[in-house]
Amino acid sequence: MRTGAMAEMVWRVCEALSRKPVVAGLLLVLVCAMVTLPGLGAHGFVNSEAHRAVPAFEMLERGEFIVPTMFDQVYLRKPPGMPWLIALSSRVFGETEFAARFVSACAWTCSVLLIWIFACRWFGKPFGLCAALACVLWPWFWTSARSAEIEALHNMFSVLFVLSCIDLVVWQKRMPAHDSQKAIVRALSSCAAIAIGLSGMFAVKGGAGLAAIGGVLIGATYIRMKHCSRLDARVPVQTVAIVVFCAIVGVGAFTSIWLRQYLAASSQDAVTQSSAHFLWNMEKLHRILIIVFDAFVAGAPWMFAALWPWGPFARDEAKCAVVTGVDMAAHDRLVVAQTVSLACIAGLVISMIAGVSNVRYTMPVGMPACVLVAYCMRGWRMHFGRTRRVFWRICTLGSPLLVYLLLLIAIAIYYTKFEERRARLSGREIGFEIGAAVQTDMDRSQVSDTVVLADHLVEARPEILLAIENTANTHVRWISGLSESASLEQVGGVVYLALREDDDSDERSAMQRSGALENADLVGEWSFREYRIIVYRVNTTRTN
Repeated sequence: MRTGAMAEMVWRVCEALSRKPVVAGLLLVLVCAMVTLPGLGAHGFVNSEAHRAVPAFEMLERGEFIVPTMFDQVYLRKPPGMPWLIALSSRVFGETEFAARFVSACAWTCSVLLIWIFACRWFGKPFGLCAALACVLWPWFWTSARSAEIEALHNMFSVLFVLSCIDLVVWQKRMPAHDSQKAIVRALSSCAAIAIGLSGMFAVKGGAGLAAIGGVLIGATYIRMKHCSRLDARVPVQTVAIVVFCAIVGVGAFTSIWLRQYLAASSQDAVTQSSAHFLWNMEKLHRILIIVFDAFVAGAPWMFAALWPWGPFARDEAKCAVVTGVDMAAHDRLVVAQTVSLACIAGLVISMIAGVSNVRYTMPVGMPACVLVAYCMRGWRMHFGRTRRVFWRICTLGSPLLVYLLLLIAIAIYYTKFEERRARLSGREIGFEIGAAVQTDMDRSQVSDTVVLADHLVEARPEILLAIENTANTHVRWISGLSESASLEQVGGVVYLALREDDDSDERSAMQRSGALENADLVGEWSFREYRIIVYRVNTTRTN
């Protein structure tokens, strides 16, 4: 009883806030900031964060924003969208971990606001606020929101594209504006959002969002064919033509920039990576086959909202709500909820067919499902039947408020456990140690104006090299194929080599066999997790 009274009180607060959208929006931004900003730059880069940050830092240093480089090596593995925004953030906050991660924090906040806007539009303002708060409390996205990775930014553009498509193709056709001029403005606004979302997806992660694109096309097409009359079925032809035009404009704008990059880098040995590298790895076949199930588990609890708009109970409840006058638009809300659900499920199936094994790559497909929390909350408050109301209480442990409270506790656990663990995964501190040793050796050997050459270490732990560069009076250069002795002929004078010798790399052994280290002086050896790092000082003139 006490939980029910508290839930009712919280609901009244949500209703009051929904009448003041500016206040509600500011509250959401504040809550997002409380989740993302504390300790955002407290530890060094981990995983592939430095692969996004270093190209951005070098853009600022070189003043070259068209062709990304990483430690002087042309780096075209990913489109330049994320480095561009990190460079913009770094111009304001400096070249720091906070500046790099701030982009993801802002992108995630924008995603929450998009969920809020569309959920309010389709299911009502109080329920939209509930959906937005659910998105804030969604554990699946906490790490990406606090990382200098491309996921949060890509998810934002994917949410914008998917929800705008559904709004244009389904909602605006079922709930047309009475004023034709207003309808045109709505349609053009949706088309602009679709173009921005699509071009943003390609600019950030290339074709990685094709599953989300395919999912929403399948979902919207199926729903239109199922629920529209023959006469009304002609309308989507014009809509699709507008969407295709906007898509061409969006993709064309990005492609023109990206082609300039390749043309500018055509005479250089650019580092690239095919998307096929991430697809159909037969060693991970079992992960591919269960990727749909994995996505629902990883996206719990809100991913399961995608299952609620289906079945005879959902249809009967919508009809009853319309007949009794409880909600005259209940059927239209059900249709748009089914479209969102089908877009998510179809996108997951496409991911499985494409051979995706990493559940992280399904995040752009799953995030739009959070708007369905608003559908569920509306049904719970207004027109769920007895059977679904009982099932809803079971799924929410008696009250949705309890789920929200449990997720608040999960945030506290995340900060105390997982963030602390992430800090230990960073190689920044060992990089500072290596940089200090290199600087000491430079002072003792009276060496200046030198570089640190690396290859395999860039692939594995670029944050170590970034820390070396920030500590020692030197510059890091990435030379692909460094283990070949001929590579040293490109550089004159005294250089330092940062090599790996571990289970996944025999870089030092290869250079020893080639004779490149015959006249090298050992600076030191360090171990970090599974990596063993060896630094040499080499006089290339003497070696040759």
